[in-house]
Amino acid sequence: MDVTNESGAIEVSGIAPKGPGGCRRIALATSFAPIKVTLPEASGFDVNARTSLGKIRSGLPLAAGGAADSFVGPIGGGGCEVTLANRSGDIVILSGAVPGRTSTAGPPRPAP
Repeated sequence: MDVTNESGAIEVSGIAPKGPGGCRRIALATSFAPIKVTLPEASGFDVNARTSLGKIRSGLPLAAGGAADSFVGPIGGGGCEVTLANRSGDIVILSGAVPGRTSTAGPPRPAP
């Protein structure tokens, strides 16, 4: 899934966890507006998130090594590629329930 926008928000949810057929690459990019992506909890993603003049917050545990404006590393055990790029806007990674399960995640936290 590739979504590119200029001066507009991007919000994506309903992403399926990695299944027997693998997973699809997710790439979201915008400027001057937030990116919000909801990833299924208890799933693995390799995240590359970068913003300028914004912050990254996550409701999923991020591995150490991130900064307020960039994060490169695994969420969960790693796996599916997620690229988030924003110029002059925040990036928010939310945790959502895997279809058929109830979410136990808390609110988003700043990147470590």
